[in-house]
Amino acid sequence: MKGEPLSLMGSAARLLKPNGKALFSTYFPLFWEYRLAWFKGQADKKLLGEIDYDQTKNGVIVCKDGFTAKTFSGEDLAKLGEASCQRYEIKIIDNSSIFLIITKTPAMKSE
Repeated sequence: MKGEPLSLMGSAARLLKPNGKALFSTYFPLFWEYRLAWFKGQADKKLLGEIDYDQTKNGVIVCKDGFTAKTFSGEDLAKLGEASCQRYEIKIIDNSSIFLIITKTPAMKSE
């Protein structure tokens, strides 16, 4: 996610129609080696900076040019879902991705 995650969730929720859905994904922890290999391939092709292996760990990939890619845990996504004040669910797909699905709650009608 680029920018502050909670602000991004709020913006997405505001833009949705009632019952509309916004999906955010991150990598499942078991997918770490594949993700790191993909980033290494991108760095080898000079599409991003060289990976700083001393700084790369715990779900965060750091490149020597300053680029950082953070993996969110399922717990991180659940906290963001709670903070969105909308209905949300967390889904794990094929042990490779975790999705936060936010569904905009319809506004209550005043009497």
